[in-house]
Amino acid sequence: MINLEKKSAFVDSSQHHISSSMDDDDPSRDVSHVKKRAMKNSRFAFRTKSDEDILDDGYRWRKYGQKVVKGNPNPRSYYKCTFTGCCVRKQVERAFQDAKSVITTYEGKHNHHIPTQRRCHTST
Repeated sequence: MINLEKKSAFVDSSQHHISSSMDDDDPSRDVSHVKKRAMKNSRFAFRTKSDEDILDDGYRWRKYGQKVVKGNPNPRSYYKCTFTGCCVRKQVERAFQDAKSVITTYEGKHNHHIPTQRRCHTST
């Protein structure tokens, strides 16, 4: 596993934080729906040099898909945060121009803290 804090990463300026504008004057909108939508629309992407495709960011993820993207021979993998009620998703793919670079894109904001590491117990 690679700890992201020890790797040098930069924010891809073409995909930095994006937030959508909400129409707050519309009383028909449910407040919780608006909050979920705002969380889902925030985006953060960065590029890291690594031999591993999946970098340890401290959260727990479940892979729900993979596809080959047009123009890139490397597949893109799709993940969801496993924490109940958290709507964060991430996409992981190798850069087309540099096979050593991994591009990770997060969509949404976690509504919980980073989970503590699980301890492995061995039976005697």
